[in-house]
Amino acid sequence: MPRWRRAPRPHRGLRPRVRARGVRRCLCRADDDRLPGDGDQRDRRRVRRRRRRWSRIDRRLDGGKPDRGGSADLGRVLHLRGRDGDHVCRHGRDLARPALGAVRRRGIVRRAFVVLLWLICGLLVAAPWLCARHQLSILTELFIFGLLALSLDLIMGYTGMVSFGHAAYFGLGAYAGALTLLTWQLPIPLALASGAVCAAAIAWPIGYLSTRRTGIYFAMLTLAFAQLLYTIAYKWRSLTGGSDGITGVPKSALWWAGPSLGTPRAYYFLVLVTVAVALLACWALVRSPFGRAVVAIRENERKFAALGRDPARFKLIVFVIAAGFAGLAGALFAPFRGFASPELMFWVLSGQALMMVIVGGIGTLVGPVVGAMVFILVQEILSSYTEHWMIFTGGIFVLMVIFLPGGIVGTARRWLELERPG
Repeated sequence: MPRWRRAPRPHRGLRPRVRARGVRRCLCRADDDRLPGDGDQRDRRRVRRRRRRWSRIDRRLDGGKPDRGGSADLGRVLHLRGRDGDHVCRHGRDLARPALGAVRRRGIVRRAFVVLLWLICGLLVAAPWLCARHQLSILTELFIFGLLALSLDLIMGYTGMVSFGHAAYFGLGAYAGALTLLTWQLPIPLALASGAVCAAAIAWPIGYLSTRRTGIYFAMLTLAFAQLLYTIAYKWRSLTGGSDGITGVPKSALWWAGPSLGTPRAYYFLVLVTVAVALLACWALVRSPFGRAVVAIRENERKFAALGRDPARFKLIVFVIAAGFAGLAGALFAPFRGFASPELMFWVLSGQALMMVIVGGIGTLVGPVVGAMVFILVQEILSSYTEHWMIFTGGIFVLMVIFLPGGIVGTARRWLELERPG
């Protein structure tokens, strides 16, 4: 006579599921084509020697003892796991208290990130009243070079191209802004616009020739054109001043800054607003359909070309836009320091901008700005203590590249689980 045992006890408020959610394979006879699914309470004949299947889970809980009613065993199991059975609610109702652990971690981290972001914005706005004159000057320079690194990140992070001559457009913007302010005595908004337009205009033919190549060939072409522009600026003394450059670049009047931008506080706010607008513009660009297409080129250029689109055209547009932002940074630098020289176009500055992007995080937009801050602050601190600061600076950045391969912002985003899929 077959043995009989009670069915597993459901929790109070729950009803047993009649049919199984998925189809499971089981050993049965060939003519047994209408066996009940898992969870059914009917007898299962001709399965496991005409006996009901033993549930190992149920046997582990109560060993097949008869039902005592209630949810005492469920509460005991939850108590053994460190939870209180009284807080288990009925089916379809909310929990008596919020979920613990990783369920809430993502939301908490996001809210903390937003609060931290607003705190940083508040500190940046209050910086002119919190910092000394020299510290405010360093902070202004940080944002200018952060804009240069941001423009390079558009090329590196979203097209996959590495430019070794990006500083040439920074120097072109500095020369254009200096000539606009010094020679034609135009207001500084026009000087900033002239720097961006001049750099973008010269970058168009250079990019047209360079973006047809990939990898090391593109990098060497950008370096060659940058050195060519550096040589022209060095030799054309009547326009650029030669090795001495253009000095005495003024800060012209601006309607919201009073009579002039000569005060560090007014010029700091000009730089801060310009960098913020440029950052928002780059953020909107990379999340537009055009930006998605550029990312697709970076992932697989051959597949993108197979769709009938020209990858070089998209890369050329990004190259010109990035050069325009670099020229804008140069136009901000010239009146800030009061000069423009060929050294601003040299390959050394291109290498420093490349290091800023790597340290901050490639393809993160905010990362290059953070990388520029870290790069310049490390230089300022170490140079005040030792004459051999370049050795220590190089060692620090080598360690950062080894242990933070995604950069500061990229590593922080992965650690805080803030990256969105796709």
